[in-house]
Amino acid sequence: MQVIEQAHIDNVLNFESLLTAMQQGFARDFGMPKRNVYELDNSDLNHDSFAVLPAWNEHVIGVKAFTYFPKNSQAGYESLYSKIIPSFSPPDLCIS
Repeated sequence: MQVIEQAHIDNVLNFESLLTAMQQGFARDFGMPKRNVYELDNSDLNHDSFAVLPAWNEHVIGVKAFTYFPKNSQAGYESLYSKIIPSFSPPDLCIS
């Protein structure tokens, strides 16, 4: 699995190209069911949670998974951790 760090994204992401790609992607048919968000402690008022967001089209299946711990920032940690797991078809459509 290739892990792309935030610093790399910050260095290479062009928002104009990103918006164009998103417009093109959402113009086609795709599947995106309601996200599944799970509260990790129902008695807690800080909203600790875990979520899974699947989506797909004719070329790619993707799943975004994230955890949200709002109080982490008080201890010097990130409050949001997420990963996007893509699965491409056909094989020649891969991230390089």
